[in-house]
Amino acid sequence: MTKEYNDNYIKSKTATLPTLSFSTITKKEYTKGRELENISEKELQRIADAICCEFSVPTILINFKDRQPHKSDGKKITEKTQGIYQRTNFGNEKITVYKYTASRKQQRSPKGAISTLVHELCHYFDFRVIGLTRSPHTGNKDHGFYGRIRQLTDMLS
Repeated sequence: MTKEYNDNYIKSKTATLPTLSFSTITKKEYTKGRELENISEKELQRIADAICCEFSVPTILINFKDRQPHKSDGKKITEKTQGIYQRTNFGNEKITVYKYTASRKQQRSPKGAISTLVHELCHYFDFRVIGLTRSPHTGNKDHGFYGRIRQLTDMLS
């Protein structure tokens, strides 16, 4: 591993998001979305836009489509991807939240889709807010990347 990778990993383990007091509108978008029977790409985009606005970063394109990519051992699913944050060399960024479950091909619940959105937004904020050059999954629910997910969820509640 390179020094840059190690430095970035160490920074990720201790970094936190700025603690913000989110607007009532942002909190309502988040809560309303979680209570829907089904959620759409438009609603996920609205939630992402509101959260990005709170952090004063550009909005990011949200795609809500396709079946979760997965691996199977022939009997059961052993690995699946809920969503992905993508960043190109040309500066284009987007988040894809997979719409359909891997095994039953059913539309995911709004709570599950929004949870994935928050996870992927944390990758985006690692670059845009914290200034990391990579966004590794570090720590636990109290520290590192997973701590930032919890921090963001707490700000939305």
